[in-house]
Amino acid sequence: MFKEHKIQLIHGLFIIYSLFALGCFFIFNQGDLFNLSKYEYIPLLMIWNIFLAFIAFDAVQLHLWSGHWVIKCLSAVIAFLFYPNSYYMVTDAKHIGDWFPNPALMDFAQIDSQKLCYFILLMAGVFFGVFLGFETIMPILRRYFVSYLSKSAFVLIMSFLSAVAIYAGRVSSERINSWDVFYRPIYTLGKLFAVVQPSNFSFLMLFTLFQLFIIGLGFAIAWRN
Repeated sequence: MFKEHKIQLIHGLFIIYSLFALGCFFIFNQGDLFNLSKYEYIPLLMIWNIFLAFIAFDAVQLHLWSGHWVIKCLSAVIAFLFYPNSYYMVTDAKHIGDWFPNPALMDFAQIDSQKLCYFILLMAGVFFGVFLGFETIMPILRRYFVSYLSKSAFVLIMSFLSAVAIYAGRVSSERINSWDVFYRPIYTLGKLFAVVQPSNFSFLMLFTLFQLFIIGLGFAIAWRN
């Protein structure tokens, strides 16, 4: 019962976030909704990115709920493919620099309402995405892994693969998305394999460690004495 209420609450928070983001977007851009700079579309972008993270979250719930092996396999594949979208949202924090190119002059007391609202939406969306990442992997660890060694190995592998996908989706010259694997799988796999090279080592290791830290922090918060 508690689990069902928790899932409903998480979805409810997404609805509230989306309504607030849409409200901000239309209020601040009511004069012209189609000829805006890409940074003014941040509220819509954040809704979309959180939605992609929710695909993995809901796929895991379906996987655990269903008793049919076909549904279990398909939902597991979908969760695996869309899981990196959760931590990908951390890279959206780069838009802060678009609004405030000189952080030393950033004064929240004098910031205009639109930038402040978008800043709150941006940070809340990043935290929401990271939270969904933890809530996506945690049920799998509880269901299928017993020892701390096996849990640690699985989390390490998933974090590294997620870091590879994040690099391919944000940094690569031709960015790819989770759904690319469905209509051009060979090309997508080639791009992912191309990411794993020494020149990208710092990014991959740091993002892997970041995810390990977040998951470890989540374990600490969820720890029951």
